[in-house]
Amino acid sequence: MTASTSRARTFVPRIHLIENEYLLAMRKAELAWVRPCEKELRTGKLRWDLRKIFAEAQVVKSRAAAAAGKPGAKQAQKGETSYE
Repeated sequence: MTASTSRARTFVPRIHLIENEYLLAMRKAELAWVRPCEKELRTGKLRWDLRKIFAEAQVVKSRAAAAAGKPGAKQAQKGETSYE
């Protein structure tokens, strides 16, 4: 809880501050999740290769199209990708 929220609790019933408490809890949880991801990115443990991400997304899209009987089925079966 922030100092300003603590001060406000002396004058305002908690029910009026509950959303602020929730938002603060969410920000803390987000930071707890983001910080290890940032560390992995900085150390190279987690690689962010945008071309590879797009290529893999194209394969998934093609496979979904193949499963639905749409064009692109042969490309999906071969695992081919394009960088369009």
